[in-house]
Amino acid sequence: MQKEYDVIAIGNILVDYVANIEEDILKKLNLTKNVMTKMDIDFIKNLDNEVKDIKKYPGGSAPNVMHGLANLGLKSAVTGMISKDDDGEIFAKDLEASGIKNCLIYKDGHTGVAATLITPDGERTFIVTYGVADKYNPKDIDKEALAKSKYFHTTGYEFESMNKTVKKAVKLSKEYGTKVSFDLGDPNVVLRNKKSLKKFLKSVDVLFANEEEAKNFTGKKTPEESLEVLAKHCGIVVVKLGKEGSLVKSGDMLHKVKGYKAKLVNTNGAGDGFAAGFLYGLCMNHDLELSCKIGNLYASKIVEQPGARLSYPIGHIEWWVKLSENS
Repeated sequence: MQKEYDVIAIGNILVDYVANIEEDILKKLNLTKNVMTKMDIDFIKNLDNEVKDIKKYPGGSAPNVMHGLANLGLKSAVTGMISKDDDGEIFAKDLEASGIKNCLIYKDGHTGVAATLITPDGERTFIVTYGVADKYNPKDIDKEALAKSKYFHTTGYEFESMNKTVKKAVKLSKEYGTKVSFDLGDPNVVLRNKKSLKKFLKSVDVLFANEEEAKNFTGKKTPEESLEVLAKHCGIVVVKLGKEGSLVKSGDMLHKVKGYKAKLVNTNGAGDGFAAGFLYGLCMNHDLELSCKIGNLYASKIVEQPGARLSYPIGHIEWWVKLSENS
């Protein structure tokens, strides 16, 4: 079948509520810094009692990656579960404006929300209510769109919240000749699902992990050691090093690619931005080193703004990579 789309994602469809806070607000809300906590929708809707100037953005890790790919000029698609409420309208309108194929299914309830509270040091603390986001079942998979895609992308969040659906999508991807891209997503998700992830990763073609996720999965002390272990499970493995750049390994090929300087506003969406840039590189048949450079550069632009998605188009990113290296 002809591949109409570059990448399709099954994602937890979430709207981000983003706010800058002082450290003491976390204590008032009984939240642990840098940890994702699940709460009900009432808790999040009442955040404005303690948190001011909350801004809303369409979010979700896997959808963020699809937005990045569309922003770079590729054809991406998003599928998942959403409601016909105000937050759902924010998400659907953004898909249309971004040129992303809308494969969403609507269900009664409320659209998922992820509140991101950013402390002065740029670190993030998440509060999540999935709403209908994790109600997406194997029967809901858009088989035609999946078959028409070069890559299928999802993350550890979906692996945990809709496990059967993700496994079914991966099985179908293998039948359709669609490659599988997977981001471990969260250090605690890795710890909770370590055993089942080890088996699952054998079906993954491209794996993304940050340092802590890689450490939690492998038990190794350094990202280099973690990379070696992860590379035994998947064809291409990337360990993201934040401002230090990234490591990538495939077979005997290994690269450490330095990051780019950036004026940090917040780190929300940086990993998703990297994945978008890297997958763009693969879809454009670039080598692994250049793909990492593109991922690093795109991520560096994400952290310079408050939202998890780049708010302006950035075409011809290969040229920007060369320009950055020569400056």
